[in-house]
Amino acid sequence: MDVSHSGVQKTSEETVKMKVFAFALLLLVAVTYGEALQCINCVREAPDTGNCVETVEMCPPEMDTCAKITYPAPHENTFHKSCFKMAECLKLAITQGLQVNCCNWDSCNK
Repeated sequence: MDVSHSGVQKTSEETVKMKVFAFALLLLVAVTYGEALQCINCVREAPDTGNCVETVEMCPPEMDTCAKITYPAPHENTFHKSCFKMAECLKLAITQGLQVNCCNWDSCNK
């Protein structure tokens, strides 16, 4: 009788451990998803194409920055809005002629 009781107790402990693990995993996924940066995504190819349709995109973890890039003449009013890596955004910001805004909070590249 003692052996079967031990087996039941062991199974119960394993079930509790599995439930705790599953909950911790679910919590980790929720926190990771909740922490993802959201940026405006928009590519306007030419001044005469009209306004682009802006959407909000969930950035992958390695993309930690939102950016708005405006190109110089003869392509003025041509721009790109999207998720970027901060290092890439800063490199673009020192490119002569480009107007680059880098930021790191949700939808900051409006």
